[in-house]
Amino acid sequence: MFYALFFIYIALKYFNVPNKNFFEKVVITIGKSTYHIYLAQMVYFGMLRIQHYDKGFYYIIHILICISAGIIFYYVEPKITKKIELSIKKLQ
Repeated sequence: MFYALFFIYIALKYFNVPNKNFFEKVVITIGKSTYHIYLAQMVYFGMLRIQHYDKGFYYIIHILICISAGIIFYYVEPKITKKIELSIKKLQ
């Protein structure tokens, strides 16, 4: 019954490669920041009223803008949150 857990344990323990190339780091960063990318996409398409049915090159540009803004937001948001928390503690 628990043989699947055993296989997963073995795979995680022995097949974990610590050296990651650039492509893997990019995919991991995008994976970690998916919620922030989603939020950036909602603001981008919602506030700017950009049409979803653009063709070809413009569609790729819109996607790259949303992914870039989401990743930037992923790295900036904890710093902003920390500053807000510190300012709230000073007011109390």
